Amino acid sequence: MNEDAIKVLVREYRMSREGEATRWRQIDLDWLRDQRAAGRTCRELAEETGFSLGMISYLGRRHDMPGHRPARKG
Repeated sequence: MNEDAIKVLVREYRMSREGEATRWRQIDLDWLRDQRAAGRTCRELAEETGFSLGMISYLGRRHDMPGHRPARKG
């Protein structure tokens, strides 16, 4: 992926380039929450954003977003 494409995606998804260099901090949590509330799956969002499925799922659990599966018991 080239640098110009990354800049476009950062603007389009309102990702932040500020703060710590960890990648998960670059996703707009309000956008992610809205997408999950609209019924979009973690798999769809992972494919669209380039984040791993595990990271999208983790953010959903960590920030108590709508549509995430409850933790397994047992």
